[in-house]
Amino acid sequence: MIISADTVHLTLKAYVDVFVHTAEDSYNRRVTVDTVISFLDALRGLVCISHILLDDALEVLSQTHPRDAFNFDVKIKSMRGEFDLKMAHLEHGITKATYSKSCQMVLPTILKGVEATKSLLGVMAVRRQRALEKAKKVVP
Repeated sequence: MIISADTVHLTLKAYVDVFVHTAEDSYNRRVTVDTVISFLDALRGLVCISHILLDDALEVLSQTHPRDAFNFDVKIKSMRGEFDLKMAHLEHGITKATYSKSCQMVLPTILKGVEATKSLLGVMAVRRQRALEKAKKVVP
């Protein structure tokens, strides 16, 4: 499945809107549990887009190399599973907390979500770049 650049841009714009809204709410001290959940969902979306882009790069590479000749996505699957569990845990923790406890959890929850996302996005970006470079070497 090849995803178009327009689709990527429109999707990323939606996530950026959520990030901006979260920053504005934070600045104005209006962050709610719903704000945090939207933020976590946008982080999940970034991971999904990045994963699709990695899969697209691996698909391009597989046209010139046997699929088992490269091992770019093996670790990604386990990291993605860990990421999904972490995000579900963060969401569950803040939605099930009392009001006063959830207020204390806002910043730590956002920071933990960002850290988990950053780690996975970094690995996927490096793997995608390597796959594209390897595919590019074959093209005359």
